[in-house]
Amino acid sequence: MPGFFDRLVSRIDKIDAESLQFQMQRLARERGLLETVFQSIQEGVMVLDNEGRLSYANRAAERLLGFDAEKLRNHSMIRYLHDLDWEHLADAGRDEAWRHLLSREIEVTYPEHRFLSMYAVPLQDAQPDGQGILIILRDITRDRAQEASLLEGERFNAVKLLAAGVAHEIGNPLNALNIHLELLARELKALPEN
Repeated sequence: MPGFFDRLVSRIDKIDAESLQFQMQRLARERGLLETVFQSIQEGVMVLDNEGRLSYANRAAERLLGFDAEKLRNHSMIRYLHDLDWEHLADAGRDEAWRHLLSREIEVTYPEHRFLSMYAVPLQDAQPDGQGILIILRDITRDRAQEASLLEGERFNAVKLLAAGVAHEIGNPLNALNIHLELLARELKALPEN
């Protein structure tokens, strides 16, 4: 389905210069707005070709993975996302049976140790060869730490409950023994001394 830009290009010879200038300014404004939105969100957004070469990355992606998008444009991102099966991703982008979304958690150690939730979606007609991969990264390190803290708290509560149960189970026979010892002590006092 052709978009606005494709229709504009197909009719470019029929459009007067003023209308063309207006449409180009409109496209530039829309592109600027989209760029501002992508640069403002906390999730990392990257567009790669099927070989894993970078076409676009927002600031969040640069921050999460520790790279400079301008320096790495058209360079492989495989070293930054080494946990991914790039051949599978590239083949999946060409395959009709592609599940439309790949989702997984990955661990990165540079620029700092983090856990990231990664979503990868094939892009049709996003690259000159017609294929590409959109990758969205979300930092879930804090979520992981909260889960670990919650699990630790649950473990501690389980140990407390177990200790209370054990103490109760030990306490019952000890109380019975204590009562019997008190009874024996009374009987001993009641006995004559010879």
